[in-house]
Amino acid sequence: MKSNTHRIQSMALALLALTLWVGPLWAQAKPAATQAATQAAAKKGREFFQSGKTAMLTGDYATAVTALEKAVAADKTKTSYRLYLARSYRYANKAPKAEAQLKAILKASPDHVEAGQLLGDIYAKAEDWKNLVAVLEPLLKYRHDYTTYHLLAEAKYNLDDPIAARSYYQE
Repeated sequence: MKSNTHRIQSMALALLALTLWVGPLWAQAKPAATQAATQAAAKKGREFFQSGKTAMLTGDYATAVTALEKAVAADKTKTSYRLYLARSYRYANKAPKAEAQLKAILKASPDHVEAGQLLGDIYAKAEDWKNLVAVLEPLLKYRHDYTTYHLLAEAKYNLDDPIAARSYYQE
């Protein structure tokens, strides 16, 4: 009986010693493995992005959407991937999906004028003037440009506000 207890204690001490010796090594190896996986995913994301961007610029929107969806899935932190995906959706006549991507970009970065203008274009095409104004007016504090003022003027004109429309046209 005493020898069994002694063996169990010896095994427990050996396990504890092994844990104390391997534990710090495992803790160091785990972040390195995670970092390698993250880098591999980022590289794959860049590859999908490049092929999607090329497809979009050559007019192959279905291929662009597929590749850019994979790029966004590989690296969700890249706003440029999401913006190109939104553009591809728009050109592929998938406005609701483009709208969702652009709203997500604007939620994360309310000062992203390019995303706001693209969303404004979608709303203008749909003649959704109230949403166009709601998206673009706040962006004027970040950048003043012809595109934003022109879209706002068109929206205000269509909302029967000719004075505001003229004001935006004059900017």
